[in-house]
Amino acid sequence: REEAAASEPAEGSEPPREPPPVSPRTLALAMVLDDEEDAALEGAPAPPSENPHGLLAQVLSLGAGTVRLSWLFEWAAAPSELREQAWVQRCYFIVQRGEADGEEAQHGPFGQPVATLALPTGRRYTFEVRAALLDKRDEGGSAKPAALWQSPPSSPASADLRAPIRSGGAPAGHVAAKGDAATQVLRF
Repeated sequence: REEAAASEPAEGSEPPREPPPVSPRTLALAMVLDDEEDAALEGAPAPPSENPHGLLAQVLSLGAGTVRLSWLFEWAAAPSELREQAWVQRCYFIVQRGEADGEEAQHGPFGQPVATLALPTGRRYTFEVRAALLDKRDEGGSAKPAALWQSPPSSPASADLRAPIRSGGAPAGHVAAKGDAATQVLRF
């Protein structure tokens, strides 16, 4: 009798509602999270990412063209026979590309997963990062240590160092004024 009373709604209360339908996207995300939780519970750590990830480009100064890049990398993805050697330098290289012309430049090596670059303004850039292991035994003999290993590149990140556009279509800091014969652009 107690079981029957527990399953019946109390007097004056509403019957239980059906849960809302679940979208396919939400269901897929839940399945992925369940798989990750299962792997964690089984004690199987997720394999380290082979390339730098989470690359973030922050424009610190549009006028000066200063951009800070930061990223993540798990050194366990590098070959263990190299990364544990005392004569191996762990570092990162940044590849910078101008989006309009595809011009490429390389920056580095950087010892930490953060770098600040001063770039020419008026352009949009994309960046990729590679982790590398360098042979530092021969630093005195050559200008550049030999790369023993490099990761695949990170996913790209962009930084736009062009002048911001006002809602009227003119770059900020510029005012278009109509004269008698032609349109003039005034700078202030």
